[in-house]
Amino acid sequence: RAGALALAAAPADSKLVVDRRGPKPRRDASTTFVEGDNLEVLKLLDVQFDAVYIDPPYNRGRDFVYRGIYGGSRTLARSDPRQAEARRSAPWMAMLLPRLLLARERMRDDAVIFVSIDDHEVHHLRVLLDEVFGRESFIAQIVVVSNRGGRDYLRVAITHEYVLCYGRTPTATIRELPRDVVLPLHDGRGAYELRELRNRNPRFTPANRPNLHYAIFVDTRRVDAAGCHPVSLSRSKVAIEVVPKNKLGAASVWRWGQPKLAAALVAGDAEASEVVARQRKDGGYNIYEKHRKQTTKPRALWDDAALRSEQGSIELRGELGAALFDHPKPIELVRRCVEIGCAPDGVVLDFFAGSGTTALAVAEQNRRDGGTRRCVLVQWPEPVPSTSIAAQHGHTDVASIARARLTAALGHDVRCLRLKPPAPGGAGMRRAAAAAVPAPAEPATAGSRRRSPKPRSPGSVARARRARPSDD
Repeated sequence: RAGALALAAAPADSKLVVDRRGPKPRRDASTTFVEGDNLEVLKLLDVQFDAVYIDPPYNRGRDFVYRGIYGGSRTLARSDPRQAEARRSAPWMAMLLPRLLLARERMRDDAVIFVSIDDHEVHHLRVLLDEVFGRESFIAQIVVVSNRGGRDYLRVAITHEYVLCYGRTPTATIRELPRDVVLPLHDGRGAYELRELRNRNPRFTPANRPNLHYAIFVDTRRVDAAGCHPVSLSRSKVAIEVVPKNKLGAASVWRWGQPKLAAALVAGDAEASEVVARQRKDGGYNIYEKHRKQTTKPRALWDDAALRSEQGSIELRGELGAALFDHPKPIELVRRCVEIGCAPDGVVLDFFAGSGTTALAVAEQNRRDGGTRRCVLVQWPEPVPSTSIAAQHGHTDVASIARARLTAALGHDVRCLRLKPPAPGGAGMRRAAAAAVPAPAEPATAGSRRRSPKPRSPGSVARARRARPSDD
């Protein structure tokens, strides 16, 4: 941990320069692609982000190419399996920690981060994210069904991976999704659907929720165009009394208490009220809430054909003619993260860009909702094997693949930068990259997040944690 803090706090020794490979970008290009060590780039970016998505190396025994604190691995095969596991995970965690610390400093207070991971390191990743963002900032561990058939060479066929979601602060939230429904009924306030007011949770009973067990009175003389009757909390000679009962006829409870119900009623007027009654086929009456909400909370299980692992390779072949990158994430997976994590005029960061899927996901979400989101992608020029399909297509490294994909898909909407080592004795090494992320072409939308007035410096990573005890 001490070494990670030192790496995060150390000043950058490079600068960002324009990479003139590829087409000339538009002045208002919404995508910025940076080739270089993400540890250095994160120190140079003078931008505050609304959302971060990363798909870091899954630590399956391959050597790391990222500069940082690494332990030896040659003796792992001769080690005790438990020691080998710990020694294999330690350098992986040491690689991620300073980068996560720097990423957090580049996030707005209400920003969220999404991290893809599998079973091998999800437990270690939770520890890291708890350390960086705080356990109280945990939002969700989303299960993504990535392979319906499962990897059946294992003792249990694994069909899923994970996306961990944390807030920059405990108050950060994720956005709700539009419901794919048409509300069937209408009144003076707009469209609605009826939801029964009775609480269907069997744990709640008159014994433990006595305040939710009371009578509601239905005025059967009045009925609106939707077949709804007004209700009241007051008994009358002409009203029918309804008390909550389950399907077996046992006493139950309502979802609302009497004060909330009273505030939702307009005496004798079903159309103007938010709670009404409807007659059942057996002659009795059910009490309903007029439900108008057209959004829903995201679910923690994502299972869709567009999220399958092979879909990412299919998309890459369609854009570049071949699957030049191993296991690219499907665009739909990242798009969902962008949809729930970033305001329509926000900025997204991906500092393990791989083949560039995040940029295409941002563009797709902008197309769907008319947003003006921008994104910054960072990728180290990791060499590809000389015998790989990518090498056969003329690519020497992963950054080259990403640049080619972004150019093919987005054309002049991509601005490319690269890290340049410092000149001997040169000054002004820390050139801020704010200009690399141009202002949005459209004004902020109603769904915009509140903007922070000023980005923080990388040095605050260590300063913010000096009061915390070291683990070393």
